[in-house]
Amino acid sequence: MLPWCEAEKIPTHTAIITGPWQDPPVYPVAHRLQILLCLPDQTLPEPALTAEQAEYVDRVYAYETERRRRRLKGACNVVLEDGEARALLGPLGDEEAKHLAARFAAPKEYLGWHHAEFGPHTVSHRAFDGDVAGYLDAEVLPCMAAMEQAGLTPTRYLTLPMRPRYPATVEQLVPSLRSLGFEGVLDGGGEWDRDSFIVPRIDAKHVEESLGLPPYEQGATHAATCLAGPQIS
Repeated sequence: MLPWCEAEKIPTHTAIITGPWQDPPVYPVAHRLQILLCLPDQTLPEPALTAEQAEYVDRVYAYETERRRRRLKGACNVVLEDGEARALLGPLGDEEAKHLAARFAAPKEYLGWHHAEFGPHTVSHRAFDGDVAGYLDAEVLPCMAAMEQAGLTPTRYLTLPMRPRYPATVEQLVPSLRSLGFEGVLDGGGEWDRDSFIVPRIDAKHVEESLGLPPYEQGATHAATCLAGPQIS
């Protein structure tokens, strides 16, 4: 969608995951699971959840009507710790690795845009777990450093990967982000009141319908198809 917005001169804010730039790459659990659920002969077990965890997962992932998919996505994304989720998914297979490598753009693909800004989306795309200092030190600040090393100037807007891991909240991050000079955190939906530090976002995949513009008809470029979770601010 980034080339489409660029052609329409629409300012964009693209959130970047930097883990795939590492050697070896660190691929997000959420993206691994999306691919594994599409590959044939995958028999990932439904994880055991407490009643409270199951209620949270069923509410956050209500759009997934099939229980096993819903519980797997919810457990891996917002209940289990990152290491637990990776253990559940198992080692990276060749077919999965091929799809993951094609999904993420190299740093050079983010250079040279005129109407685009880029901000941190964390290193590994794991959910905020309630440990504010640990999350900033492991996920947010290294993400910004990697962007700067690649020649990008990260914005002071953090786009959260997903809902916080149960029972953490977005609000826990706000004081520390403010102290680091951040201007906002992009999360969830709804309508912005033009004052709150927590800013709703419109995902790029919905931009045409949200802005009432005709769909972009030119062929998608490799940069557009590989962007990791572009967000429009």
